[in-house]
Amino acid sequence: MDERTRDRDTDRVLHFKPSGSGPTLASTRACLKGWYRAADGQMYTYLGCDSVRVVN
Repeated sequence: MDERTRDRDTDRVLHFKPSGSGPTLASTRACLKGWYRAADGQMYTYLGCDSVRVVN
């Protein structure tokens, strides 16, 4: 996918089962929080929110 935001970074598209994560068909916004370890061993945390489209 080549969708780009105004800040010119590439957007991430995630697919997951809404039944196990909380969004409903009426949801319009969702947030994702997590962490990762970089190649140098340093840990980073992130939080991102965006509009969502829940489909059956």
